[in-house]
Amino acid sequence: MRSRIHVLIASLAFALLLCAIPAHAQGSWTTSHAKGVYDSAAAACDAELKAISKPGGPSYTLSRIVSVPAPTSGIATAVCGFTVHLAGGYSQPYPMPVYNWCSGAFSQSGYCAPHRPSRIVTVTVTGTVASGRDVAGIFGRRGANLAGKNFTVVYTFDDAKGAQQLPDCGQSPVCYSQIASLGAESPLDTSSPGTAVLQIDGRASPTIGNATDGSAGAELRKTIFGCCNYPMTYQMGLEVHDGRGYARVGVRDTTSGPPATTNPDWRSAFSDARLFRMVSSANGPGSDGFSIGNDRAVQATGTFIAETICVSEQPNGCAPAGQR
Repeated sequence: MRSRIHVLIASLAFALLLCAIPAHAQGSWTTSHAKGVYDSAAAACDAELKAISKPGGPSYTLSRIVSVPAPTSGIATAVCGFTVHLAGGYSQPYPMPVYNWCSGAFSQSGYCAPHRPSRIVTVTVTGTVASGRDVAGIFGRRGANLAGKNFTVVYTFDDAKGAQQLPDCGQSPVCYSQIASLGAESPLDTSSPGTAVLQIDGRASPTIGNATDGSAGAELRKTIFGCCNYPMTYQMGLEVHDGRGYARVGVRDTTSGPPATTNPDWRSAFSDARLFRMVSSANGPGSDGFSIGNDRAVQATGTFIAETICVSEQPNGCAPAGQR
């Protein structure tokens, strides 16, 4: 999923340059390629420059740093103005955003406010299992074929854990927000912000993502396509995993009819029962689906076709909307 949800970063970077205005953000800055956390956007841009400069490859220079504030919510973002120098004397701009991340919730200025209470967001996805096998009998009969059975996966995210990206996109045609685990090496909060419980035929799996051995991780990214005849109006990707399993789903709305959501904030409530039917492949780790196991073997595995989604701050989630 990670490769799918990062494919739009170049488009976002150019959009951020168009709406950039001065800002003075404080906090801990992170980059896409450099390891570590930095105390200023300038330090993060320098680290990013070193990370993308490879021996024998094209050369890069840093011409300027443009700050983009988040005036109402979220995290201030800066854009490193790189220039890539190619063979034959050609050069082209290469904008790359860096993010002022912090552990916990955020104040209205976009700066860290780590003592604010958590916001608990529940994302409920329902649909049909495209293919799968219940090896250990978690959801019913041992060895049962799960293809064609209904599923519900309930994700719960705590925005006081992990880190968020909530950029102010202005009039950008593409905008996204994200919450994700930071990793064991981070000096910020290393805990996983999300858990998941899968139900098939009314029987629930053990909770995924609450392991305390360092294997737990989670990520949610919501992308809004505001114009330009994109093949979808929004897209969401969710994944929760730990050492004994994962649950991964990607959903998107088509451009026909009014969009179910136009708010890029991943926490904003909405529901949609008219999803583009993304038929999952049974091959490869990129498939939308699940795997549940123990220390010795896989106990149940399968792939998903998502049909409804609902995002809510209600403790028990919410019922998906009817047809729009």
